[in-house]
Order: sequence, then C-alpha cells, then structure tokens
Amino acid sequence: MPIDIEGWIEAKDTKTSEWVGVESISPFLIFAGLESDYIFGITKVRRAESVAASRGLPEDISQEIKDNIDSWREFEKEEENFSFDELFGFSYITYEEVLKIELVSKTENNGWSKVFDVMKVMCDDGVKPENIRVVVWAIR
Repeated sequence: MPIDIEGWIEAKDTKTSEWVGVESISPFLIFAGLESDYIFGITKVRRAESVAASRGLPEDISQEIKDNIDSWREFEKEEENFSFDELFGFSYITYEEVLKIELVSKTENNGWSKVFDVMKVMCDDGVKPENIRVVVWAIR
C-alpha cells in the first residue's frame, strides 16, 4: 500500500506576516519514494539522508493548513478504520532552500517537480523565495 503525501504550498503575506495557503499539493498525487525520502525522509525504507526531514509543522501555519488538519481529525471521528496517528512526517521547506540545494534539478517529471513549478511561478510573480514554502505530511 503506497504512502500518500499531502500538504500545502504557502506564501507569506508581507503586510500581515501571516502565511496563506496558496495551493494544496494533493492533486499532484505525490507518493513516498526516492525523491520524497531525499527531501523529507518520507518513505517505507529510508535510503538517504534527507534535507528537510522531521521539522514538524511550523508554528505559524496558514488557516488553510489548520482547516485541512482539522478535517483529518473530524474524519477520524467518522471513519472507524482511520486514526489521526496515521498522519506522520510533518515537515516543510522554503523555496529559498529548494533553490540553494538545487532540488529542482534533482527531481524528475513528477509531483515534486509540479510543486517546484508552482513555487517558481510564485517567485516569478514577485514573492521572495524565503516567503514561499511547502508544508507536508504523509498518510499511511
């Protein structure tokens, strides 16, 4: 059974200093694999030292992420075959870090490359790389 990776791409509103959820990464259909292991340490069997593993959720997550996490807690109440404990690997990485360690060139045409494409467009539209991040978690 594959491990799904969920999360949001966020941007920091420089006027309010609050993070805003821009786009869910769920439609990109990202699963645990070599690239997810390398970036976030999310895999069935770790093979690499990860660049952004186990950072946890940022303290200043967007309302969109709060709502998304809360929906998983509600789902737990409705679905007896699901436990919130099945969510793990909470972490994040900024676009500034992605550029610094050249992650774009280390990902193939997959979900992560789509995430980085969205982040690049945001940067091209004037958002500073340090004000763009992707926050992730995995579901067993």
